[in-house]
Amino acid sequence: KSATDIQNLVQRAVDGHYNAIVIEVMGYQDGSGAGHGAYWNSAIVPRASDIVGSIDPLGYLCQLANAQGIQVHAWLVTYRAASTWPFSGNPYLASHPEFFMVPRSGIDADPVWPVGSDYVLDPGSPDVQEYLIGIVRELVSNYPIKGINWDYIRYTQIDAGYPARSSYNNSGLKRFQRIYNRSDIPSTSDSQWNDFRRREIDELVRRCRAEIASIKTSTQPIILSADVLATGSAPADFTSSLAYRYYQNWKLWAESGWLDAVIPMNYKREHCSDQATMFRSWVNAAMTWRGPRHAYCGQATYLNSFANSVTQMQYIVSAGAQGAINYSYVGTRANETICDGSDPWSTDWGWYPYVAGSVYASAATLPTLPWRDPATATEGTIWGRVLNASFQPVDDASVTVFGRPTVKTDGNGYYVVTLVPATAGGVLYAVTASRSGVGTINYPGALALAGDITRYDFALGAPTPQIVLDTTSFNHTIDLGQTLPNDSFSIATASGCGPVNYRITDNAAWLSVSPSMGTAVGAEQDLIAVNYALDGLDVGSYAATITIIDPGASNSPRTVAVTLDILTPPKPGDFDRDDDVDVVDYGYLQACLTGVGIPQTNPGCENVKMDGDNDVDEVDVQLFINCLSGPGVSSSANCLN
Repeated sequence: KSATDIQNLVQRAVDGHYNAIVIEVMGYQDGSGAGHGAYWNSAIVPRASDIVGSIDPLGYLCQLANAQGIQVHAWLVTYRAASTWPFSGNPYLASHPEFFMVPRSGIDADPVWPVGSDYVLDPGSPDVQEYLIGIVRELVSNYPIKGINWDYIRYTQIDAGYPARSSYNNSGLKRFQRIYNRSDIPSTSDSQWNDFRRREIDELVRRCRAEIASIKTSTQPIILSADVLATGSAPADFTSSLAYRYYQNWKLWAESGWLDAVIPMNYKREHCSDQATMFRSWVNAAMTWRGPRHAYCGQATYLNSFANSVTQMQYIVSAGAQGAINYSYVGTRANETICDGSDPWSTDWGWYPYVAGSVYASAATLPTLPWRDPATATEGTIWGRVLNASFQPVDDASVTVFGRPTVKTDGNGYYVVTLVPATAGGVLYAVTASRSGVGTINYPGALALAGDITRYDFALGAPTPQIVLDTTSFNHTIDLGQTLPNDSFSIATASGCGPVNYRITDNAAWLSVSPSMGTAVGAEQDLIAVNYALDGLDVGSYAATITIIDPGASNSPRTVAVTLDILTPPKPGDFDRDDDVDVVDYGYLQACLTGVGIPQTNPGCENVKMDGDNDVDEVDVQLFINCLSGPGVSSSANCLN
């Protein structure tokens, strides 16, 4: 909350040989008091009122921590929005009470009912999902963080998930009724409703997997993690866990590759033998249920002595987890080691020098993410959006990438297919998207890239897409040694037609395009930059072809031709390039004259600035006279010397 707090935090992390800090930047999404609001500069969530001074806390933390080689992960409490009503400080949420969920008996209550003691957003609402994804995009785009960490990404009580306003057509309940052709309000024991409430939260995790990776920042890969329930002893069957009962299917999230790391909140007392056994059972279970991803196991310093915390951390490491996470920074030591149900704790900063010499002699090497590195990955992710002919999202559409299980779209029409076998050069897959009563699309060529993510959007029932380019050629003539500014062209789909899912290639080493693939939907025009790298090219004529491919488009491929002539630079004053300096060249000079101190900005007059400054004046005229040779008389290349 202050510069001093942040400086002390980073120094203690250094002293303790930590390599990552998971920092709570949003506990509540309103502005009602201390601990509420954003601890970063947000255009979405109000600024926390207890920040000291004008600092950007997250920005300053990133600056100090990154300088020490310490990662910063932004910790967000997912659906909890406020502890008081009416909602304050966040005009967007305050104007949308329908975004909140309530217990079954609280439907249409005025004012909105809390869930337990808090006012909680509806996980099934597509509008809520879009709002939360906006927060993620803001953080990933604007800060050099290395992780997004979700906490309370679950329900806090079974009797919840019902809409605050029954008339709201985008509530989780309305989606459930549409998808399953039901009109009733299901009971809290309804198995179909329970599965759907799990699906609601699955959809946010899955969408985050795609959105985070699709934001191309210099800090990628950015780790997506979740703090998950690990209460009691780990059951043999995950569906018997409290996490599953509260609709937090984290085993699925890990096994599906949606998370980069699962963080079980395995908070147990080592001095209680039964809890010590529970602790180990959850560490062992996490090693199995993490699937192909990482497990960073949570450990409670506030419940244990220094020595017992170290014992638990050593067990985590020896079991094969990729990290141990201490909770919490300020709660470092239990005041007693008696199993009496009383758990007073202290802030003892001595923990940090203590742990440094106990588990890690130095800060551990940060664990790599081989599935996010094209050099080591064997899989990729394909995602996108399914729309109807009016370009509105289609909920519950089926999407199949050949060889992978069918997935369903969420309320915003998004699908995400992970663990798709891929190579760095790409593997092509057939994709089918369909929804009963809306239409079917069979797409023949979706590219999966190892360690990367590719996007393919579809509009069921819309006319076949057509690639529309705003130009089909670029032609340039330059002198040897000159640079060539970048060009650009736009790609769109024909009006009223389905999205264009394009890939772009070229056949010349001296140019490149960016981006090399994308999706253009509706009236969207995607701008493609053409970059030139001419070093090493000699005088001569060159030609290249940029090819735009979409196997689903009716007019694929389309091409953009690029021609380049590199000429021998003319001698000074020879503006018409005929090897002499005569009256014709003087005409060029006259046309470019501006006078002393008046810049000449015409690109065609660049060679006329013979003295190298920005104007064309009498100095340039005198230099020109020195270079005069007369018609048909070869001029001197050294006439300016």
